Amino acid sequence: MTKNPQLKRLLYLTAAFIVLELLIQQVFVHAIVNWSFYHFHLTQLQANFIFKMVEVAVVLGLNYFLTKQKIYFKESFTWSGLAFWIVVIALAIPYFSAQNPVASFATGAMGGFSEEFLARGVLLGMFLTYFLKQSDGKKGAFRAVFYSNLIFALMHLTNLSHASLGITLLQCFIAFWAGISYAIAYVTFGSIWPAIALHFLDDVIAEAVMSNAILAGHLNQGFAILKILVIVIPIIYLLVTKKKSAIVRKINADTIK
Repeated sequence: MTKNPQLKRLLYLTAAFIVLELLIQQVFVHAIVNWSFYHFHLTQLQANFIFKMVEVAVVLGLNYFLTKQKIYFKESFTWSGLAFWIVVIALAIPYFSAQNPVASFATGAMGGFSEEFLARGVLLGMFLTYFLKQSDGKKGAFRAVFYSNLIFALMHLTNLSHASLGITLLQCFIAFWAGISYAIAYVTFGSIWPAIALHFLDDVIAEAVMSNAILAGHLNQGFAILKILVIVIPIIYLLVTKKKSAIVRKINADTIK
C-alpha cells in the first residue's frame, strides 16, 4: 500500500467516482430511460440522447459533490486556437450533406459531451493536479494524460456485457489513442471545448452516411491528420520552449490562490 497520502486520495477518489458513475448509470438511469422508451414510445436515438445527457448531469453532479475538480471552459485567444477551430469547422460542414445529418450530429453530441466531461474534465483534471505537484509542468502533464487515458480506455471493458473480448479490446485501444488527442487539446488550449469538438467530430464521422464515398474518405484522412497534428505540434512546442501549456498555467494559478 502506498505511503503517499495524496496519491492514496487520488486513487480512492478516482475509484469511488468511476464506481458511483457506473452504478448510477447502469442501474438507475438505464432503468428510467428504458421505462421512458416504452412508455412514451421514444425512438432509439431519442432514448440514447436522453441517456447521454443525463450522464453529463450525473458526471457534473458527482464532480461537484465528490471530487470538486474544476473543469476549465474559457479559452484564451491564440492564433493556433483559431487555426484549430477553422479546421474543425471546415471538416464538419460537409457532413451536413449526409443522408441523416441530425442523427449524425446528435450521435456526436452524445459522446462528445458526456465522455469528455468524465475523461478529460474530471479524470485528467485530477491527475493533472496531482502530478503537477510531484514534478515540473511538462513531465506532470504527460503522466496525467497517459494515466487518465489508460483508465478511460479500461472503462470500456464494461462493453464485455454485450460485445466479444476481441471487439472490446479493440474499443479500449481506440479509446486510448483517440483520447490522447482529446487530452492534448485540453492541455494545450486550457479549455474542454476543443476536446469536445474533436470527440464530437470523431463520432460524427463514424456515424454519418455520406453520399459521396470519395469525399468521405478524404474527410476521414483529413481528420486523422488533424488528430496527429494536435498531438505532435504541442508536444514539440513544449519540448523546445520553456513555456507551460495553458491548462498547467491555470491549475498552477488556482493552486496558489
